[in-house]
Amino acid sequence: MSKVKFIGVFGKRNTGKSSLINTITGQDVAIVSHTPGTTTDPVRKRMEIFGVGPVVIIDTAGIDDDSELGALRVEKSKQIINQIDIAILLFTNNQLDNYEKDLIKQFKDEDIPLILVHNQSDIIPLDRKLALEITERYGIDVIEFSCCMLGEDEQREAVEMLTSFIVKELQSSYNVGTALFEGLVEANYLVVLVFPVDSEAPEGRIILPQVNAIRDILDRGGVSVVLQPEALE
Repeated sequence: MSKVKFIGVFGKRNTGKSSLINTITGQDVAIVSHTPGTTTDPVRKRMEIFGVGPVVIIDTAGIDDDSELGALRVEKSKQIINQIDIAILLFTNNQLDNYEKDLIKQFKDEDIPLILVHNQSDIIPLDRKLALEITERYGIDVIEFSCCMLGEDEQREAVEMLTSFIVKELQSSYNVGTALFEGLVEANYLVVLVFPVDSEAPEGRIILPQVNAIRDILDRGGVSVVLQPEALE
């Protein structure tokens, strides 16, 4: 059984941490409100990510809450850092302040993989120049996200994009991808993959789990044949 990986979601108040978790999991597991400071104690949600296995996503309080009670909430959030395998840090409006920079330094010091997410990009898009500067300075990925995409396909693609970065970072750090076909596929093995294509499948492409399956076979020196169920005979 795969070891559970823990993903911490951090950011200032009202950067959309709870909404992001609800969007990724497809469930309203975290409280969403326009009132700053709604999230108090860390909220946890368990799910499966193909290519990683079971994960627990942890929603944390806003790191910029400087009230007396807020300081306790922030301290609880920072304690989560010792429990996680990867961090997702949200920022908006192209504003990366000392709050985020201090957290980035802490993640780096603790050698915790980090994905920086510019959320609410449907309102204010990510400044590409800023993204390049951040990547060059900190050596981390910066991606755009929005929990309010107008189209269902757009929303699905945004979730798959973020998920692919999570898989990449965890595989790089823990080599978790080796368990996918480990002991099943060796060099020159022929593997037949049956990929149903229905109305729910994204038009013109295959989904991330299917891509991961093909890549793992190729990495092991195998040969993959992909077909639909009706062609299996």
